[in-house]
Amino acid sequence: MTNRTGHGGGGEKTGSMTIRYCAIAVFAAAALLSACGNASRESSTQTPPDDSAYTFGPASPGGTGKFYMGREIPEINGPPDAAWLDRTSREAEEHTEKVAANLDLKPDDVVADIGAGTGFFTFRINPLVPDGKVYAEDIDPEMIKVIDRRRANRDADNVTTILGTVTDPKLPEDSIDLVLLVETYHAFTYPKEMMAAIRRAMKPGARLVVIEHRKATPPKNPLEAIPKAQLVAEIEAAGFTLIADKNVLPVQNFLVFEKPGND
Repeated sequence: MTNRTGHGGGGEKTGSMTIRYCAIAVFAAAALLSACGNASRESSTQTPPDDSAYTFGPASPGGTGKFYMGREIPEINGPPDAAWLDRTSREAEEHTEKVAANLDLKPDDVVADIGAGTGFFTFRINPLVPDGKVYAEDIDPEMIKVIDRRRANRDADNVTTILGTVTDPKLPEDSIDLVLLVETYHAFTYPKEMMAAIRRAMKPGARLVVIEHRKATPPKNPLEAIPKAQLVAEIEAAGFTLIADKNVLPVQNFLVFEKPGND
């Protein structure tokens, strides 16, 4: 805000200025109180994080000092770079075409692409579910804007964007046939809360696909690569069952879990 004190040479009458500024101050205070009240009401609807699920200690290089089931959660430096997500070398490095091909989707499936970024996988999946839907979720509003623009350009009517939070992807409950997490799980700052929210959104018997690097090579943060045994232990602790370990990607694990059908 520009400081306007004394601007104009002091030509206005002091009493007039005082009355006007007091009115402005009262209006601003009322607006602030209203905003605080709205924020309080909104926050009260959120499930608070369960910090008892985590331990805390000295942070290692690239780490946060926050641990979940013995694993240090990595430090994530800002939102992902769109150019990096869409780099032309990604296919050769990660064989991304094999991801969609191995999801075993039905035409009417409802899919959730969590941490969708620029929609790299969203728009490879949506043609496979012409009678279904793809929810493209991300916590970065700029990424949501990118996906919305691409959806309009591609006339992808079965894609819906959702702005989630660090504890909840905001998906409709009991609605999802398949959840896709590509290089996303390691970035969860609240993995317990996120996986509980994802599980609530899934139908009984729905599948969860988790794709993460086997090991991190520079300049990638080494903490972003989760050992397979640790990854399986964490996902199963969230109430899922490992049903397939697909060895089809050159540098990433491709794990398929299921939400039990008797829930």
